[in-house]
Amino acid sequence: MRNGKILLAEDEGCVAQATSRLLHHLGFEVVIAEDGRQAVEQCLAASHEFDLAILDLTMPRLDGIEAQMQIREICPDLKIILTSGHDEETAHQASLGDVPFLRKPYRLADLKSALQSVLGSECLD
Repeated sequence: MRNGKILLAEDEGCVAQATSRLLHHLGFEVVIAEDGRQAVEQCLAASHEFDLAILDLTMPRLDGIEAQMQIREICPDLKIILTSGHDEETAHQASLGDVPFLRKPYRLADLKSALQSVLGSECLD
């Protein structure tokens, strides 16, 4: 079952791989970007292919907020979730608009809940 394609921008390799496995378990295809700049490049190359971007707040070369701004210019309707080990208030102060936040570390249930709130509950049925 394929639920869509997610762009995952995460600079910590073990976190990226673990999150990718969780997303695959939920039926998503995943493209991993190692930093914000690579995430923007992926959007430039294939913005119409992604259903959602999950962006780490703190990354080298381009952080999650800067990547979010550039991705919004390329694909204004792409749904985005910010993630970080920082608290939600800090993340929302830094983000643009009403972007959902997922605090690390998270479990499968947390990730599924965040995806359902952004993509709709039917996306994971």
